[in-house]
Amino acid sequence: MFVIASNCIFLALDKEVEILTVNGSTIDFVFLILYTCEMLLKIVAMGFCLREHSYLRNGWNILDFTVVFLGWLSLGINSGAMSGIKVVRTLRPLKAIK
Repeated sequence: MFVIASNCIFLALDKEVEILTVNGSTIDFVFLILYTCEMLLKIVAMGFCLREHSYLRNGWNILDFTVVFLGWLSLGINSGAMSGIKVVRTLRPLKAIK
């Protein structure tokens, strides 16, 4: 919950505070690493998709997987057309709902 709340604060202050704006890509990368670690731990604990209560059998986990996957995809492809994928990072705070 702390990571999600921190991410919400950084997203809200991204263009307002200069130090966050300058270091935005580094901050995004740190949160991507944290969310990736969380996702991998859940996959190891629950299984990926074959068991009854596995990771991809939960809608919220599918959202998490999609956001993390698109985050890594946007890092791997340095194209102006792919900058729209970075908008998906705003979906991360939806994890707080569950």
